[in-house]
Amino acid sequence: MTFTYDVFALTTNLAKVRKRIGDVRRGLHFLEDEEIQEVIDRNNNDLALSSLGCAKEMLARVVRNVSASGGGVTTNPEVMVQHVKELIAELEKDAMGATGLTLTGASLSEESDRASDSDKKPLPFQVGMDRYPGLE
Repeated sequence: MTFTYDVFALTTNLAKVRKRIGDVRRGLHFLEDEEIQEVIDRNNNDLALSSLGCAKEMLARVVRNVSASGGGVTTNPEVMVQHVKELIAELEKDAMGATGLTLTGASLSEESDRASDSDKKPLPFQVGMDRYPGLE
């Protein structure tokens, strides 16, 4: 298994995904190059989906490794889990944008737009027109 990363040579998809997920420190990395490349291949070189897939694999590893310590440093698994969850949420937003899907809604000025529409045809009905006096 190998680890490669050069901040000045982000020319490969592997390096770009590694940077996006923040897995860039030799000796402290979660994923090996081969693991990242497998996720990239599985996602047809889509960087957003590949980054998301790698972040999910990182989360799985953090959850499995309940606690770790070494060299006078102790990791807090709760903080690590929260960090990776936040990363996944950001990458999911990014991946949604990569699919071309967007969510849209009505304009805040829709009411004024309707009122100022000069060629608007009146609707053939109005509120209350179905009401019959005495039958309510």
